[in-house]
Amino acid sequence: MKDQIEQNKPQKWYTGAVQTQGKTAIAFDAFQHANVLGAPIRATVLTSEHAWLKGGNGSGKSTILKRALAMSKNSTVATDGLRVNTKCFYLDQHFSMLNDALVLIDAVCEGCEEMTIPAARTLLAGIGFRRDKVYDKVEQLSGGEKMKLAMLIASHQKQVATLLLDEPDNHLDLEAKQQLIAAINGYAGTVLVVSHDMGFIEQLRIDKVIALKG
Repeated sequence: MKDQIEQNKPQKWYTGAVQTQGKTAIAFDAFQHANVLGAPIRATVLTSEHAWLKGGNGSGKSTILKRALAMSKNSTVATDGLRVNTKCFYLDQHFSMLNDALVLIDAVCEGCEEMTIPAARTLLAGIGFRRDKVYDKVEQLSGGEKMKLAMLIASHQKQVATLLLDEPDNHLDLEAKQQLIAAINGYAGTVLVVSHDMGFIEQLRIDKVIALKG
């Protein structure tokens, strides 16, 4: 009975701290790249805005996200017209930022700066990973479980991160997709999302659309 009660407890989503609104998070100043089709991109994503990066297959959307991630990790000035003023957290459909060889509690402690084991246990319990489940390896998780783990880590960065979401809804069942939608919509930080699934996009809070034009 106790196990059943534990299983039925509502899952808690920790979705980041409120950012100072109105400042530039990512700026496309006539951005051009060899692997991005179309005219130079001119757009600005402000802190706390959720933006949809829209474009056809092969137009270079993933290239843009990976370029933004690279820019966030160094202090060099971009020569291609891209400026990134925040820490970025990249999440793709394969959840490749997760280390499959780690157990869950180690994945959280490694992925979140200054995270303690007791705090990690509490956070994992909040999204359904209780008791000995925290010692399961990441590689044992389903796609939906990996998504929950990745979003937990993303929302517990010491510095609020801009989420770069590269078709994160792929390979998720309906329940996991709804949980992802709730987590993204509740995220107080900046979001730049790529998805071809209009049903998914229509359920997200989207403040701005950046369209790549071929």
